[in-house]
Amino acid sequence: MLKINECAVEWRLVDGEIIALDLASEEYLAVNRTGAALWPLLAAGATEDDLTDQLVRVFDVPAPAASADVATFVAGLRTRGLLTAAQR
Repeated sequence: MLKINECAVEWRLVDGEIIALDLASEEYLAVNRTGAALWPLLAAGATEDDLTDQLVRVFDVPAPAASADVATFVAGLRTRGLLTAAQR
């Protein structure tokens, strides 16, 4: 299970958009609509399958496309050190 690393990023949901600050680089992150749909799940702790299911539900996209988008999004967060493993 994946979870936002609260020690590495400060974030808020403002008017349906995610405002996030990478604390290590002191850079604001641009999170698109897809990322905004996934972020709250990652804040609570979610699997990549959970995230894929969310995109399929919210955006009515085929599961393979949703899975590819999730993999790209998760990889970007991992590269920045913004994800951690979580227990269910």
